[in-house]
Amino acid sequence: MKKAVKTVLIVFVCIVLSVGLFFAAYSLCGLAGGVRLKVDKSTTYQTIEGFGASAAWWYQLMGAYDGVGADEFRHEVVDLVYGDEGLGLNIFRYNIGGGSWELFRNNVGDYASYNNGAGRRRDALTESFFKSENFSGDYSAFSNPGNYTILEDEHSNHDIYTQKMFRLALDTGNVERVVAFCNSPHYLLTKSGYCLGAEDYQDNLKENCFEAFADYAIISTYKLYEGIIKDYGIATSMVQISPVNEPQHRWSLASSDQEGCHYDAEYLAGFYQVFYERLNYWNATWNTDFKMDVFESGNYDNHPNKEHYQNIWKYLDAFKKKEFWSHIDEISVHSYGTDDRNSEKRYFNTKLKTKAYKGFPKISMSEYCDMVWGRDLSIDMAVHDSRVINGDLTIMNVVAWSW
Repeated sequence: MKKAVKTVLIVFVCIVLSVGLFFAAYSLCGLAGGVRLKVDKSTTYQTIEGFGASAAWWYQLMGAYDGVGADEFRHEVVDLVYGDEGLGLNIFRYNIGGGSWELFRNNVGDYASYNNGAGRRRDALTESFFKSENFSGDYSAFSNPGNYTILEDEHSNHDIYTQKMFRLALDTGNVERVVAFCNSPHYLLTKSGYCLGAEDYQDNLKENCFEAFADYAIISTYKLYEGIIKDYGIATSMVQISPVNEPQHRWSLASSDQEGCHYDAEYLAGFYQVFYERLNYWNATWNTDFKMDVFESGNYDNHPNKEHYQNIWKYLDAFKKKEFWSHIDEISVHSYGTDDRNSEKRYFNTKLKTKAYKGFPKISMSEYCDMVWGRDLSIDMAVHDSRVINGDLTIMNVVAWSW
């Protein structure tokens, strides 16, 4: 018995000494030359296409600012975000607004005060390219490019201030891709008459306006391309149109302080099919190659369905039934709510890659910010955000990431 105990003790001491010597040697190596990494170049996970940011909605306020040193201020901000000495972002997300600023300006209904109980903010009220004075009740007016305009004059109210900032970003020479995205259909195309639903979870886009809204998003993008983007040598194939944003959410006058539109899964699938068909028509007619962006999901978590809220799989299952599904190769999602919860990222990426979802080749993370008011200049925010980005890149394998 004594001999056995002695043998066990000797073995145990040897193991402890071996482990100790290993970590000591490891520490000395670290002090001497750092940690050695072996990179396997034979495996490709994804090709990173770029990093970007959205111009909703603070660009219009900066573009309109006329205080002392306004031009220098605008250049400094754009250089920090898109310039060579700054972040050098190469994706610009341009918000095609639904025209809520026009309702506020004309003192219409609930938009008579943007600081009412719903808390709507001036920076979240948008101008559109559509000439609403040309609308007399016939929705085909939205299919006529002659009813759209940009850059008329300082009093045109057709989003000229955002365009001013957009040109400065393009001037850096680093912008390679533009995403034109809508938070809501134009207010003339909605059931509530506003860029928000009359009640929570209302499918606010009128059933007979699917085609009109598709044309609204496409023609607005075309005007933006012809008026500005093409001057910088960016091909139409590098322009994406994203007509829907976070369709799961409530988006009502009572619950939201920005433009937004809820879509039930089957309802959205029906609209996307119409959008796909209209985009094909306009690309063929105008000799363009604009891409369809689907579907700016508010998140990619796997929460069970609530009474109204539908998780991402409900939408993707509805999309699979439509023709457009087989013609898209990228899904865009937002990282809200999942933050640095890597298990959610891993589950979503794994499930999306299954045969049931045609092994979807590309995922783009198209919007995220810390949902906290004020500024945090500490390292805590930097570490948190770096974890979110790192998880999206390495676990979700996203091909693009935008703030």
